[in-house]
Amino acid sequence: MLRELDLTDNYPVYSNFASHPPPIGGIMSFQAMAWAVRQKAPTKAKFLLIILANYADDKNQCWPSIQTLCADTGIPRSTLKLYLEKLVKLGLIEKAKRSRGVLQTSNRYTLKME
Repeated sequence: MLRELDLTDNYPVYSNFASHPPPIGGIMSFQAMAWAVRQKAPTKAKFLLIILANYADDKNQCWPSIQTLCADTGIPRSTLKLYLEKLVKLGLIEKAKRSRGVLQTSNRYTLKME
């Protein structure tokens, strides 16, 4: 026997982003992901681009760590770095180093959605 689901109790409504932030990547990431899917790139590099797009904010920027990207994609660290450089060379992303004082934090990636 099937039972009826009451979705109103199980899922938050994002009417106030300050108290209830949207899911990872937020609303703008859907547009970024649609853009990423349409780009020409080798399969695994394109997969990485889609993952970056999932984290993108309203300025098409994101800053997931290499560790996070490896966990999300299943791609080994050294190979993932090669794919990031491939995306830079293809002109699909820009990569900028970020730091907190003298300590380097995760890089900032900007999707080139022009």
